[in-house]
Amino acid sequence: KVDWSGVSLIGVNVQTTFIKGTAGNDIFQASGSASGLQSFLGVQIRNLTFIVNDTSNVSGSLSRGGVGNAALAMPWPNGANTTGPWSLSDATLENLYFMGLGGTLGNQSAAMYFQASPYNTHFSNVRIANLAYGYQEHYPTTNVGSGVVSPDHNVFNNFVVTGCTHS
Repeated sequence: KVDWSGVSLIGVNVQTTFIKGTAGNDIFQASGSASGLQSFLGVQIRNLTFIVNDTSNVSGSLSRGGVGNAALAMPWPNGANTTGPWSLSDATLENLYFMGLGGTLGNQSAAMYFQASPYNTHFSNVRIANLAYGYQEHYPTTNVGSGVVSPDHNVFNNFVVTGCTHS
């Protein structure tokens, strides 16, 4: 797992640039310790293939409402927690492919998991295949009323989810 600090991730193309996760872990997780809701402003994630290792079911050990490990995760399990979360803002996610390593849909793995919803983020030419969850936004698991969820102005262009139990 990489504790992601919001740097842009740019590959050559989806056919040659692969990032493969390990069993039971997120590939990139933004967990930070900022004060209040923080944004990865203007982040670019482009031209990559993410291979989520879906061979283990860790959904019970994570406070994600049943979702397991993910390629990109921005968890915020407690809405009253003032030391986070991180969220995408004015970001671009383009030319991306997400897939499961073993296609084990019962292990609840996801392509993207956000408990702090992206804001004004553009998703273009995104393909998700054979994961239990494709794109998942979820309220904080506890203290829901304390959190701010504002998934406004997001744009999804050519965003395709196939072979997933939940999209």
